[in-house]
Amino acid sequence: MKRLLVLVGALLTVLVGTSAAAYDFSEADALFKQRENNLSAIGKARGLYEQALSGSSKEDLMHAVERLGKLAYYEGDLLLSQGESSKRKQIFSKCLEHVESINPSKIGKTGTYFYWKTACLALWGRAAGMISAAGRLGELKDSMKQGLEFDAEYAGGGMHRVVATIHLRASWLSGLQNYEKALLQINEAIAKGPEYFNVYVVKAEILKALDRDNEALQVLETAKRELERLERAKQLPANLEPETRVFLKQIKEALRN
Repeated sequence: MKRLLVLVGALLTVLVGTSAAAYDFSEADALFKQRENNLSAIGKARGLYEQALSGSSKEDLMHAVERLGKLAYYEGDLLLSQGESSKRKQIFSKCLEHVESINPSKIGKTGTYFYWKTACLALWGRAAGMISAAGRLGELKDSMKQGLEFDAEYAGGGMHRVVATIHLRASWLSGLQNYEKALLQINEAIAKGPEYFNVYVVKAEILKALDRDNEALQVLETAKRELERLERAKQLPANLEPETRVFLKQIKEALRN
């Protein structure tokens, strides 16, 4: 019996000693918090998160991919202008590579995978142009469908936000632009994640496309008042402060136009 206990203890020691240690994200996460208008911090954080994509646990992979996706979106879609298509294409192409680190064939289906796969693929397609995007149309449609079916709650209804934006702006992809579908999806997104203030920018665009200009104006004015109140009170949505300030700027620009 004593010998058996010794053997069990030795086995446990081996198992504990060989288990993968959690990746230390402290430096990367600190840089991530400094991302606002800071390309240097974004680049350094991206490099550290990329290091975590090799040999990490599922939880670490998910964290790294989520942060890499957020950095790609912030830099590629919010900091760079639409005219900087070459840079944007490169950023979202890299994002798609990162997302494959959590491909369902490797770690099982996750909301993180479908959300960032769909978002980065759509943004890549917009930057790459109609011909390149058309070659991946089937892939995009499949990702949209699976993402909505698997986890529509991730990131405050994130799949609804992404799908609504695709239906609104995908004039460069045949058969995807549909304003009525976009409105249904953005209303779902607002119900699930009203703290993601880009939903109001998107909803206003949809309403304008449907010739409902007065409603679009009301949406923007209401969002502007609420955002300015939150900013004065220093209560912008946690972990979304840089993005939310961009959304406020977009809302003000839309109201001027």
